Amino acid sequence: MVHHPFYQKNSSKDEYHIVPDEKDAQTNRRNHRQKTPILRLAAKVLVYGMLFIFLLISMVFLIWYFNVAQTLPSVADLQTKASQFETSQILDRDGNLLYEIVDPRAGRRDYVTIDQISPFMIATTIATEDKDFYIHPGFDLFAILRATVQNLQSGTIVSGASTITQQLARNVLLTAEERTERSILRKTKEIFLAAEITRRYTKDQILELYLNENYYGNYAYGIEAAAKTYFGIPAKYLDFAQAAFLAGLPQAPYFYNFFTNPERTLKRQKTVLQLTLSMSRENDCISVSNAQERLCIDTSMVERAVVELEDYDFEHVNFTYKYPHWVNYIRQILEENMVHNRRFIKRALQFIRPLTPDCRIWLRK
Repeated sequence: MVHHPFYQKNSSKDEYHIVPDEKDAQTNRRNHRQKTPILRLAAKVLVYGMLFIFLLISMVFLIWYFNVAQTLPSVADLQTKASQFETSQILDRDGNLLYEIVDPRAGRRDYVTIDQISPFMIATTIATEDKDFYIHPGFDLFAILRATVQNLQSGTIVSGASTITQQLARNVLLTAEERTERSILRKTKEIFLAAEITRRYTKDQILELYLNENYYGNYAYGIEAAAKTYFGIPAKYLDFAQAAFLAGLPQAPYFYNFFTNPERTLKRQKTVLQLTLSMSRENDCISVSNAQERLCIDTSMVERAVVELEDYDFEHVNFTYKYPHWVNYIRQILEENMVHNRRFIKRALQFIRPLTPDCRIWLRK
């Protein structure tokens, strides 16, 4: 007779019984069948619990969003909400500049479009302020999480993680009190506004407004005024060294003031140069929207840029002008005839007077 592998014959009696190992196996199977419904129930509870938590968080977020959204300013026609003053000019009849009317309580400002700004200026700004500017939706979630961890570890605010778009939203749309406030509510407003700005405006429009809105110290508002103030050239002619110098100023224009602390300011420029070099290496050169070719930064360019600024002869900002008698006469007429004495200072006006060569000779005398 052939014996079943799980059964064993009793030698004294002609009968079979189940071996111990098989008894354990059958017991385990019965226990498994009993536990299976419990495990399935636990899995369902876990899934439904996670779904409930997700829905709860979503509801809280939506309630928070709508409450905050009710307090947000409109992002429509963003440019009209930007700084309204520009530098007015007095020209002779040939278009030569005689005098820039600069408000001592504001400064110099000339609005320029993105195509009138050096690609180096855009590259250094993005590398310094927001290296993922072209790909994020107005805010950088990973940067926010990283900044949150850093702030929790330090016990104070050491990192803000504000993108270029968030900075623009803060500078243009929030009130003066809100800009200096450090709170979750203000940061939330920035994020919501930045997302809406990104939805409505192109990256070029955002960058153009940002560069024209920044304060670069020494009465220079906007990149055009900054280029003329520090280097005496339009923004479109800025080279790598000059662009890196200017890109480092908006973070703290009073702190990075070359005329009061040149060492600190040049050190900041070196930091910007290194950030731009790193970005170029990480992305196999830097693409900017107003340049046909990618900008490839190497170590030799950085070294030359450092030397260029160390040897540069910066001149103090002063507002000198030709033919002061004539200019003061024109300014007096303007102040007497305009309804608000300071109105003409804060508008981009050009006052062209028929100043002839004979008049110029007479004025020099």
